[in-house]
Amino acid sequence: FEASAADLALVDGDRDDLAAALEAEGFRVVSETWVRETAGVPLDRVAALEADVTTVEEGLRFGARVDADDYEVVSLPDGLLGEAQGIDLDAALSAVRETTVAFHTTEGGTRAVGRAAVAGDGYDELVSRLCDVLREKYDSVVRDDGAVTATTR
Repeated sequence: FEASAADLALVDGDRDDLAAALEAEGFRVVSETWVRETAGVPLDRVAALEADVTTVEEGLRFGARVDADDYEVVSLPDGLLGEAQGIDLDAALSAVRETTVAFHTTEGGTRAVGRAAVAGDGYDELVSRLCDVLREKYDSVVRDDGAVTATTR
């Protein structure tokens, strides 16, 4: 580790004793998922978002706005998001990915849920994009004063 100046150790498979020994020496043990999901993201940004939202191992995924200078952590609109994911999972997940700095997922990163880091008008844009997904199923989707109402005729 000294020769490579590494702070992280990738441990593949069920090697709990090795992972524990590395952690005892002060190294962070990461998974292949962590390496894949953090590729191209500065490590200080990864650390900040893991502290603010959740860890990569617990489902943190990075959005298109990961390089934003500032962000705020918000609760995702879980009811709206759940309905949109039920209509078109790919479109709903794309909406989250394209409008956030980072977001929490479940089911192996396939469903967004919980909290997200957003920058600028990202949250407003996300809600608008999710309303667009609802329009695939509902005749009327109205967004008024922070509430979304969807109806069929």
